[in-house]
Amino acid sequence: MSKRLCKVHPDRFCYVCGEFIISNKGYPITESLKEAYFCYFKIPVSHQDKKWAPHVFCERCRKTLSLWAAGAKRFLHFNMPMIWREPSNHENDCYFCLTKTFGFNQKNKDKIKYADVPSVTKPIYSSDKQQVPEPPGCSSSTLMTNTESEEDQIQSDTSSEELVDIYEEPHMITQSELNDLVRDLNLSKSKAELLGSRLQQWRLLAPNTRVTMYRKRSECFATYFKKENEFCYCYDIAGLFKEMQQPYKPEEWRLFVDSSKTSLKAVLLHNGNKKPSVPIGHAVNTIETYETMSTLIKLIKYKDHNWIVCGDLKVVGLLLGLQGGNTKYCCFLCLWDSRAKEYHYKRKDWPVREEYSPGKLNIKHKYLIPPQKIVLPPLHIKLGLVKNFVKALDKTSVAFKHLCSIFPNLSDAKLKEGIFIGPQIKKMLKDEVFENSLSDIERSAWNSLRLVIKEFLGNKKNENYRQLIADLLHNFQRMGVNMSLKIHFLHSHLDFFPENLGEFSDEHGERFHQDLKFFEQNYKGYWNQAMLGDYCWSVIRDTDANKYKKKAKAIHF
Repeated sequence: MSKRLCKVHPDRFCYVCGEFIISNKGYPITESLKEAYFCYFKIPVSHQDKKWAPHVFCERCRKTLSLWAAGAKRFLHFNMPMIWREPSNHENDCYFCLTKTFGFNQKNKDKIKYADVPSVTKPIYSSDKQQVPEPPGCSSSTLMTNTESEEDQIQSDTSSEELVDIYEEPHMITQSELNDLVRDLNLSKSKAELLGSRLQQWRLLAPNTRVTMYRKRSECFATYFKKENEFCYCYDIAGLFKEMQQPYKPEEWRLFVDSSKTSLKAVLLHNGNKKPSVPIGHAVNTIETYETMSTLIKLIKYKDHNWIVCGDLKVVGLLLGLQGGNTKYCCFLCLWDSRAKEYHYKRKDWPVREEYSPGKLNIKHKYLIPPQKIVLPPLHIKLGLVKNFVKALDKTSVAFKHLCSIFPNLSDAKLKEGIFIGPQIKKMLKDEVFENSLSDIERSAWNSLRLVIKEFLGNKKNENYRQLIADLLHNFQRMGVNMSLKIHFLHSHLDFFPENLGEFSDEHGERFHQDLKFFEQNYKGYWNQAMLGDYCWSVIRDTDANKYKKKAKAIHF
């Protein structure tokens, strides 16, 4: 038998019946259970000093044997238990390696196909109750108490050498595994070095595993960033991807630009969202203005890459040079008159915006990116639809009062204006009390909104999405919802949306704010090349994540 470990630990199988223990809670074989096992099968429990045999009972076998030994009318459905012998190899004679247990749970565990190998003899099943031996006749409560006390003693005696021998030798952590553990735990440089030093002290690190390398883990990536005034940006994006050992094709990425309370960020999001986000620009003490956007676009050399761009409509307007505020012609695709309310929900075709000359038709500056490179933001359109719906509700109605009760921490101003975030909208969509408290017209609009969010603004587009949007607009008109720019895009520019909005969603850009927030807190205001280089180091993976039972939620290369 080779020294390598089995694919599944032997203690995940019951010693008596040989079945897989789903709950990962096997009961140690106590002296009371050994005596009950011997009285029932007339053979002793053996091989408990070997690593290739199970050392636990499943809950069913333990309980059945304990009650039988106490005199209860309980019996196992086999007269001969599982017989274990030492396997000769892991390829075709190991019961634990050849039995596939991945993907099974408590509901479908009966579908597990147990391997037929020479090293085991499976139980001989029989339903004949007459062949059940006579129990020794001890008290049920005494036997169960003795069994539980012995189990507690075994589990609490951590210094016992016999207990240590049950399990395999400790796994020595390599450099790659330690790096990925640090990434999954999202540790800073100092805490990563502290973890490595403790593992090294406990002799759990493989030879040549260094713990001091985390002090300079960001240097190789930080060299691709420069800092000018308040801007920190990547001057060689292709080189940064090469350093991360990733192929770079500009058409596979989209540019997301947005600001938070502390900084302005430019990040590349993968089309399809299968790869992590890559930061290429970061600015502090700045606000979203045309001058700021112009400087950022020049620093990251947008013309050399020509990415498609997603972001909220304010950022889109700045990139296209549109005048801010409540203007007459606020659409960048057509000359929609936002003030002509008599044509709202009625007129669908408007003159196409053919020129973007500063000083004409609410164009203030020359556009920084071509209008064809814009992708409409699904997340912000969803937020806008919910906002306009809530604003149209009667503020004295039962529905609005219930809305105030489920969001007690929101201010009255935000509730009246319908300003919600994604998790709050999900909570509203699942609230049946809110839906039942709406009037008939409001309920029809709410159900139409739910269908549009699910069947159009998500990862899957319903074949009948045009009818769903038409129903939404009709119900919004009946309810008296004011047409906003986001509703106008659904009304007049439905063909401008991509085929799969989930692949180009701005939601992943909003998540990047939360991901980078951890690094901004660690660097305590020193937001420079080292911080962005440290983030780039954190999105790499050196080992295969699929081999772990518990996987990290973050996306890595």
